[in-house]
Amino acid sequence: MADFTYIWTAEGWLHVAVVLDLFSRRVVGWSMSASMTAQLVTDALVMEIWRRGSPRSVLHHSDRGSQYSADPFQRLMADPGVTWSMSRSGNVWDNAAMESFFSSLKIERVRDRVYRNRDQARADVFDYIERFYNPGRRHSTIGYLSPMEFERLAGSSQTPCPSNRQQAISSGYTSQPWPAALLKSSWTTRSLKSRSPPPFWSSHPHVFSP
Repeated sequence: MADFTYIWTAEGWLHVAVVLDLFSRRVVGWSMSASMTAQLVTDALVMEIWRRGSPRSVLHHSDRGSQYSADPFQRLMADPGVTWSMSRSGNVWDNAAMESFFSSLKIERVRDRVYRNRDQARADVFDYIERFYNPGRRHSTIGYLSPMEFERLAGSSQTPCPSNRQQAISSGYTSQPWPAALLKSSWTTRSLKSRSPPPFWSSHPHVFSP
């Protein structure tokens, strides 16, 4: 599931595009830019593909924004195994899980912050997603586990349940350093076509681990 939102800074708006895995509620792709373009949502999907690999069968759902129907994004969606889905006209409930994530982001992190520039907001959103939300944010829909813990248990054939809720906390926050340049970089479809790894892949594999 995919969507994008806006965050205000003293420098202007920062646009944040996200791809969410509904199975685990994990953010598997994201992109941030000063411009609301098709490249913004395309970059988020490219990150998802590099994290998860080429899909055998996946349903990609978004709203009816023009960015998702643009040629660059549609070319990426042409990959065999990807089924394209868009919300019904005027029906916001189709994308409710995405709206829920953005609500959590803004209430738990953005609402009480004043960002001097886009770089500051970009770094804070990155920190929320990769150092708090994915490894530690608990969800009632997945047995009060974090997305990463839920995936770990699912991968080991253990059944997540509410009694495991403390495991979401014990999974903790990663102490790995995050490369500052990554916060400013934007992936492009060129890296996907050339099959070359995204920036910092080899030196910081923990950032993009499945």
